[in-house]
Amino acid sequence: MWTRFLVLSVGVAAVVGSYWNAADPPTPWIFPLALGGLLFILGTLLWKRRAGKI
Repeated sequence: MWTRFLVLSVGVAAVVGSYWNAADPPTPWIFPLALGGLLFILGTLLWKRRAGKI
């Protein structure tokens, strides 16, 4: 489970980093969106684990 979270986190970080570098000027709202995405991924994985689907 933590491997999936790590892989998804690295993927989200890569997407956020590419958008951050492409923006001129950099937009500060990308960080709350990225944090929300990571929390959503973690919550989904924990929910699936608790339900016995992982």
